[in-house]
Amino acid sequence: MNTTAELPLHRRQRLHLADRTLRHSRRHHPRGHRVSQKTLRDNARRYRRPGVSIKTLVEIANTMDARQRTAEALKRADLATRMAFPLGTPERHGMPRCHCCRKVHATRRRYWSCIIHHHRGEGSDGAVRLSVANTVLEHFRPCLSEEYSSWDNAWRGSALTHELLGYGLDQEVAVVRAERRFRLYRKGWLNRHTTCFLVGFNEVTGQPFRHPVSSRIFRDEPEFDNVRAAQKWMWQITDEQLDSGCRQGDVFLAPVKRPRGEPIPEAVLGGSHRIRGREVCRDTKGRIFALDPRLAHLKRQHAPVRLKGWFRVCLAREEAAWNFAVRIGD
Repeated sequence: MNTTAELPLHRRQRLHLADRTLRHSRRHHPRGHRVSQKTLRDNARRYRRPGVSIKTLVEIANTMDARQRTAEALKRADLATRMAFPLGTPERHGMPRCHCCRKVHATRRRYWSCIIHHHRGEGSDGAVRLSVANTVLEHFRPCLSEEYSSWDNAWRGSALTHELLGYGLDQEVAVVRAERRFRLYRKGWLNRHTTCFLVGFNEVTGQPFRHPVSSRIFRDEPEFDNVRAAQKWMWQITDEQLDSGCRQGDVFLAPVKRPRGEPIPEAVLGGSHRIRGREVCRDTKGRIFALDPRLAHLKRQHAPVRLKGWFRVCLAREEAAWNFAVRIGD
C-alpha cells in the first residue's frame, strides 16, 4: 500500500520547487543565457522532495527557463524597435507601408504612434512589440534563410528563427541573430545554434549580402548602436575612424598618420578590390597603407572611391557561421 510520501506531489507544488531550482541556478548565469544543465541537476537535488524525481524538476525548470527567455526576447525586440525607429527621426530612404492604415507616413514617429494606437485598441501587446521589428526583418528577407518549424508529437525536430538586434537607417543595414533549435531524441535536451550577421543590399547591383560577425560585442541597451559595434569589429577601427573613413563593400579606408613600410606599386584585397595611390606601402604586420588612395572594384559591383590623405586599407574579418547563416554576396 502506498504511503502519503510515496504519492506524487501536486502540480502546483512541483512548479514551486522547479521555480526555486531555476531561480537559484540563474544567480551566476548571464541574463538571457540558457542555464547550465549541470547546475540545474545539482540544485534539483537540493530542493527535491519525496514523490518527485530530479529529472521531473529539471524538465519543468527548463520549460520555465525557455518561457522567461522568450519574454526577454520580446523585450529585446522592443528595444531593437526603438533603436530602429527613434522618435522624431525624419524619413530619408522611403518609409515602408504601415500595417494599420497601409499609408506611407512622413516620419518614424507617426509610423510608430499609428502602430501603437492600432494595436492598443485590439489589446495585443505582443503585436506592439514585434510589428515594427518584423517590418524591418521583412525588408531584409532576401538576405535571410527561410524560416521553418517542424516538430513531431514527441517534440523531435527543428526550427529556424531570426531576431533583429539593430538597424542603421542611414546605411540601410541591419544586425540580425539567426537561431536554430533542434531536438534529436524524445527525452533529449533542446539544442541551440546561433549566428549573428550584418545584412544589407549592394548599392549598385541591389544584390543582398550577409556577413557573419561576433556575437560577443552586442548589448541590449537602447542607447548602444549594435550596427556600429559590428562594423568596428569587422574592420578593427575606432569610432573616429568609422565616422571619417569610407567603405567600399567589405573594404574600409580608415584615416591614419603617415606610416612606415615597404613601398609597393599597388595591392589587391579580397581578390576584387584594387588599391592605388601616390604612395602605397606595406608594413611589417602586412597592413596596407595608401596616400591619396584610388579604390576600384574589379567586378564593377561597387562605385570607385577617391580620397585625399593617408589611409589604412582594412579588409573585413568574419566569424565562423553555421550552414544557415554563411556569408553571401561580396
